[in-house]
Amino acid sequence: ATSPTNPTPDWHGNDPTGGVGDGAGGATTTPCCLGLGVGEGAGELPTPAEIRAILHAASGFRRAFFMVAAMAGLRASELRGLTWPDVDFAASTITVRQRADKWGDIGSPKAAASQRTIPVPPLVMNTLKEWKLACPRRYEGKKDANGKPIKELHFVFPNGNGKVELLPNI
Repeated sequence: ATSPTNPTPDWHGNDPTGGVGDGAGGATTTPCCLGLGVGEGAGELPTPAEIRAILHAASGFRRAFFMVAAMAGLRASELRGLTWPDVDFAASTITVRQRADKWGDIGSPKAAASQRTIPVPPLVMNTLKEWKLACPRRYEGKKDANGKPIKELHFVFPNGNGKVELLPNI
């Protein structure tokens, strides 16, 4: 489990919180950037039990999005800028190389240390594999031999047209 002195979570079993928490239901050590205000006070991080409830209730885009946010600790801007080539299924890692700002423009993370490769547990990788099958593709301006638009996977968490999801929509 994580602690203030050991921020690297243990990935034991299939507990969506990775066995994280302070043991008393608090969320002080949750490696999460959901910031959903789900707790008792506005702006609190959800407790491990609340994270489990969110992940249990969510499906599709939302389940994958929340799973990566909670288990890998990516910021909303990093999640919105994440592309499929940044997900290494063989190595079970996610590499943060870019972010999407509040206007949807892609750029480098604000700090050099924000560019990183994060090991993720099998539960997250399996969730991403499932999501990849349903993930919206974006039109790249190409057409096949029959004149039909060719749509390609790009962003992991795009809008319905395969483009950057706007921040207010998440």
